[in-house]
Amino acid sequence: MASDGAKSSKKGRKKSARAAAVQVTTKTRRRHAERGRYVNAPVDRAAGGVVCHDGSVLVVHRPRYDDWTLPKGHLDRGETWEEAALREVREETGVRCAITSAPYPVSYLIRDDVPKLVLFYLMVPTKLPKRLAGDPSEVDEVAWWDIADAVRALSYESERNACSALTIPHLRRRSPAAS
Repeated sequence: MASDGAKSSKKGRKKSARAAAVQVTTKTRRRHAERGRYVNAPVDRAAGGVVCHDGSVLVVHRPRYDDWTLPKGHLDRGETWEEAALREVREETGVRCAITSAPYPVSYLIRDDVPKLVLFYLMVPTKLPKRLAGDPSEVDEVAWWDIADAVRALSYESERNACSALTIPHLRRRSPAAS
């Protein structure tokens, strides 16, 4: 009888440990979902744009991080990658755009080793505002940089790579030699 009790308590401990792990995972996902950081997966998802116009790329300065970056941000619940990219570019720069390419994925780890996936799209402005201006709570400067300068000077290598990869076809289309 003692062995039956030992077996059942061992099974009970395994079941309760599994239940606790599931409960923690569920609580964590729910907490992150409430903050809008995760959508159906334990990955921080974001989308952004490489906006090209007359041989220049649109970049933003974020005072919170003191960095120069491409406009990007998190997906809202129910939003597609493309919708998020267009919205974030408009919110951070004031420029309305159209997507002209397939996405260029960038991934890296953020706090607590959470994976982040950002899809960047090549975009062209459909309407340029008289003055570039973004959300002042996130961006303090918006600027057009020459593509080569952007590829050299953006703060993050992954964004420099995205800018380079997405603008090369754009430059070929503009080049008179390519005709």
